[in-house]
Amino acid sequence: MDLSYKTILQTLPNPLLVCSREGKILFVNPSANQIFGDLDSQMIQQIIPALIDSEQAEDWFNQENERVFSTNIKNTLEQITWKCKTSDQDDTQSVILLFPLVSHAVARGQKKPDFSVFKANTKLNKNETETLFRKLYHKAPLGITLIDSTTKRFADCNPMMTEILGYSKAELQQLTYFDITPKRFHQLDRIQTEALYISGQFGPYEKEYFHKDGHPVTVILHGESFFKDNGERMVWLYIQDISQQKEMSIKLKDSLNSVKILFDEAPEAYLLTDIKGHLIDANSAAEQLFRLSKSNFIGKNLLHLSQLPLSEVPKVASVLAQHAMGKSSKPYELLLQRDEISVMFLEVRTFNVTISEKTRLLTIAREITDRKNYEQQIINEKNKAQQYLDIAGSVIIGIKPDHSISIVNQAGCRLVGFEKPELIGQQWTTLLKNDHETEKIKHFLDHCFNEAKTPDEAVESKLGLLNGKAINFLWKTTLIYKDDGSIDGLLASGIDITELKRVQQLLIEKEIKSAHLNQISQLALQPRAEKKQWIKLAESLKDLMQSDECYITAWDEANHRPIPIAAHEAMFDLFIKLDANLTLETFTQNILEEGKTIVTSDSSKFPYDNKLFPKQFDTKSYIGIPMVVGEEKLGVIIFGYRDNHQLTDDELEWGSFCFKSFGTCLS
Repeated sequence: MDLSYKTILQTLPNPLLVCSREGKILFVNPSANQIFGDLDSQMIQQIIPALIDSEQAEDWFNQENERVFSTNIKNTLEQITWKCKTSDQDDTQSVILLFPLVSHAVARGQKKPDFSVFKANTKLNKNETETLFRKLYHKAPLGITLIDSTTKRFADCNPMMTEILGYSKAELQQLTYFDITPKRFHQLDRIQTEALYISGQFGPYEKEYFHKDGHPVTVILHGESFFKDNGERMVWLYIQDISQQKEMSIKLKDSLNSVKILFDEAPEAYLLTDIKGHLIDANSAAEQLFRLSKSNFIGKNLLHLSQLPLSEVPKVASVLAQHAMGKSSKPYELLLQRDEISVMFLEVRTFNVTISEKTRLLTIAREITDRKNYEQQIINEKNKAQQYLDIAGSVIIGIKPDHSISIVNQAGCRLVGFEKPELIGQQWTTLLKNDHETEKIKHFLDHCFNEAKTPDEAVESKLGLLNGKAINFLWKTTLIYKDDGSIDGLLASGIDITELKRVQQLLIEKEIKSAHLNQISQLALQPRAEKKQWIKLAESLKDLMQSDECYITAWDEANHRPIPIAAHEAMFDLFIKLDANLTLETFTQNILEEGKTIVTSDSSKFPYDNKLFPKQFDTKSYIGIPMVVGEEKLGVIIFGYRDNHQLTDDELEWGSFCFKSFGTCLS
């Protein structure tokens, strides 16, 4: 648009607006500004809501006719007649001239003063009225001056006029209004003077005067003419000093421009909508992000964005509904379809804002696709790491400084008999049964966290679990640190060594028993005439079988009777004095007759007729081993236990070794 005549357009007494075919306001003259307020760079739809319908606007622009529209004047809707005309700028672009058929007085509800009514209402006589007007003239907050239309000189002025311009009345009377007017306003003043000659009044319009000290004073002035009796035209000029308001307006405009720059140039997408989601404005980042043309999308609902999948529509609608009810919404993530294949993620925040006393929604969106992809990679890596942990045969447990479980693999779940969700957050020590073990582990963990150090070597511990299992573990531990260097927890990897410990114990026991067997063999080869040798032999057999008692009887085949020959030291004297016919006959005989080891775990259920033997020796369990070499019955070795002992296969095997080591030597 060629604005070389902008100065002239601004002086038009009638309001004028110039907008693009899309509705963006390009120019507003002062008359229109006083009616509608500052509309520069805004949309015509803000004062004529009906033009949100782009087809209706285009139809009106093309026909260049007058229409009545509901118009927003100072936040009040009025039925106003509008006239439009198209003005071509060049071959490709045109602008629309809009003329609202409304005057300043009508817009403000003002009426031309009627002094006769004033006089009638106040009931003042001519002198009283003149006195009153003189007081008003001198006390008026407006600058009032009388201009000689011929000489352009100041004929008179009130005190406020001298205060505004800094000149005394006498000084002003030596000047014309051109003398104190910057040259750029001379043409404007001539046009206003022409309007004065035609209509008898001019303005209001804005201009500047030079103050006496040289600085410009911004004023709004208007005037009206009258004729003296001699026919000379005089002009009453009314001046309002708006310098401060102008300065504030400039600061406000600069501030608004700064805000607009921030809005337009912000890297995040800014969308301004009404409470129902219809777009009012958007910055360039929003246009790029949502791939929309602001001018084409103004007035349309965000729910109709082509990139918004149907699955996301309820989420956006819910946010709009919350704000419509005056509630705030939390930041949320939104999925948009970038194209047929790829998607993008947005982080969205929406705020209620008040603009021109109307509630609007400011939506700020920024793309977080890269962050979401990175988070997904982290999740995938975490899942992969968890799979590796679950595949591992060893138990792996992460423990926080408060002793709660943060990580556990499947082997750990199987160990304690709980599912992973049940374990996370639980205290590790609550899964243990033995209080002594629990205290030891608590002390160990606290020491690691307090000293910020774990043992270099593996640590062995025995766990008594709630499910009744007792398991030996070998643990290797290490501390885990946060990014800030503080301890995040302890990672422990444990190997079940219960079976290894059992095998080790068996080997130890085997070595001990082998030593006992070797000793028994040596004793069996020695003469046994002395009591202490028999006792030593019985004691060695007792230690080998880990029994409480040991008795040895020889078998007299000729007399078909057992002969007590040896026992451990505590029972030796009593045992060899037993009456064989009464006490040992049945048990020894049955062992030799069956030719195999006989086990009695509960003497109360002694299967033999003669029960004097278990009663006499107060023994609960027995194992009787026959000593038979070839066809010769040598005797019996009897081991006794004071409890109801469940004899194991291992004990029976060692009992067999006893016979082989002792019985062979005896034969």
